[in-house]
Amino acid sequence: MSGSDHDAEAAARRLAELEELLEAYPGVAYRCTADERWRPDFVGHRIEELTGHPAASFLSGELAFADIIHPADRPFVDVELNDAIASGRPYRVRYRICTKDGELRWVDDHGEAQRDAATGAATHLAGFVRDATEDQEKEARLRLFESSLTDASDAVLITEAEPIDGPDGPKILWVNEAFLEATGYRAEEVIGKTPRILQGPESPREPLHRLRAAMKRWEPATVEVLNYRKDGSTFWSEITVRPLADETGWFTHWVSLQRDISARKEAERAAEERAEWLRKAKDDAERAAQAKSSFLATMSHEIRTPLNGILGMASLLFETPLTAEQRDHLTTIRASGDTLLTVINDILDFSKLDAGRVELEVQPFDLLACVESALELVAVAARRKGVAMQHVVAPEVPQWVRGDATRLRQVLVNLLGNAVKFTDEGEVLLSVHAG
Repeated sequence: MSGSDHDAEAAARRLAELEELLEAYPGVAYRCTADERWRPDFVGHRIEELTGHPAASFLSGELAFADIIHPADRPFVDVELNDAIASGRPYRVRYRICTKDGELRWVDDHGEAQRDAATGAATHLAGFVRDATEDQEKEARLRLFESSLTDASDAVLITEAEPIDGPDGPKILWVNEAFLEATGYRAEEVIGKTPRILQGPESPREPLHRLRAAMKRWEPATVEVLNYRKDGSTFWSEITVRPLADETGWFTHWVSLQRDISARKEAERAAEERAEWLRKAKDDAERAAQAKSSFLATMSHEIRTPLNGILGMASLLFETPLTAEQRDHLTTIRASGDTLLTVINDILDFSKLDAGRVELEVQPFDLLACVESALELVAVAARRKGVAMQHVVAPEVPQWVRGDATRLRQVLVNLLGNAVKFTDEGEVLLSVHAG
């Protein structure tokens, strides 16, 4: 084997090694003409994975790179490459290509011009092109996400994922305009700090402990915290934090939404104060009603005691010899006393009702005697009006029954008194039947 054969064989091995190395790169190596067609004279075999066209289609001249670039992207690609060639710098450009199946893919293309040693003119472009479709979609989603957060009315901040339990905590990486307006800080004053910059001596610790415990479990959480602005004024925030993860599920950041709930907290405080005022007013009213009822009950007892003595003496006088005029006066005294006693009993009953202390007795009593005593109490008033008083007791009505004789007498006196009051002539009839 001649020396030239050895040289050719060594060159072939080096070329094979170079091609193997290029194929290991996550993209497609190429070299093409530095004209408007970009015809390749070298392209890696993985070009078929990217475009659907085999490498042979490009190397044979059947296709040029210019043929697969999206027509809408061709103008700015021309500008970028021509500017890079003219300035002698490397180029890097992202554009769309149309695959053999008609699919659109984004690609990242970077390389530099190769020049003629004698003239310095660019003759070829050499570089790498790789599929950037997934990157483009991620970046589009990220721009949409950032735009949504930037324009959000609630304050938003994004922090590192860790440390959660350290003395400083995860540092702030980004905040939106609403956060700056709510807190009074400038972006450069909070970036690199921790959210603890918003806490102060009156910030409640319990919700912060709950928030930190949830973050240790990498769980979302919502708490209400009293925060401090840059000028030292306070405001209540409803804070919701959520962990952000990458494609592998590894948590990379925390995003925190903070909503000012100061107005709601003030309304809740005012409602609590009003409820407390109403409770106090109710207690005061109940105490006042109790005092009034106690006073009425006491006064009624104090008045009724001497009145019972007067009525008792009047009854004793009736058993002594009296003239007709004296008997008439004494009858008036006793009737008036009975009426006054009825009024006092009504006041006492009202005070007991108001105080919730009315108790009905259940004792045997003579029903007929109770009816007759009620009739006697209104008889004087009936005679003065010329109204006759009659009562009928059905045969089946028992003489003795169980109940509260005093309360029944009061009810009968009230009913009969009203009947006499509203009867100008004729009679008032009390009819008693067994129910």
